[in-house]
Amino acid sequence: MTAAGLEGIDDIDWASLGHAYGSAEDFPQTLRDAVGDDDGLAAEASEHLFSSIIHQGTLYSATPHAVPFLARLATHDGTRARESLVGLLAFIAASDDAVPEVLAEVHAALAREAPLLLALLDDPDTEIRHYATHLLGHLPRPCAAEVVPALRERRKRERSPRVLAGLLAAAGRLDPP
Repeated sequence: MTAAGLEGIDDIDWASLGHAYGSAEDFPQTLRDAVGDDDGLAAEASEHLFSSIIHQGTLYSATPHAVPFLARLATHDGTRARESLVGLLAFIAASDDAVPEVLAEVHAALAREAPLLLALLDDPDTEIRHYATHLLGHLPRPCAAEVVPALRERRKRERSPRVLAGLLAAAGRLDPP
């Protein structure tokens, strides 16, 4: 885990934000546990992250505030469980189940992180690149001008058939014919 990825997490009033189980005051510790060194605790915390900030596809007021931390940790090589974090971000990006204000905040948070998230296309881990195609393909449409050229460029170098399929699907979703 990197301290830089969690910088500022304690500056947010998580108790005033909600997730599927009520107050999100537990989010900072849950995220720390999810990327920590204790295997059992990390697995339990990862499951709680998925079920709390995007429970059954529903986004909550804590979700947009979580996005920057998830993005920084997911793109940092030293972070444990990066694949899980990229997958969580992909689920968040693909969801449209929220009140309009929360959905707008989630889209804005994802758009702000788009430049950072593009680096996932060049990750040496095939699974991370695969999840990244799902994540990037579900970013808000205004991101298409930046994301679609990166997807096309990666397609020239990609060797994994699964990632290639994801690249094509993501580009098609953001820039339909």
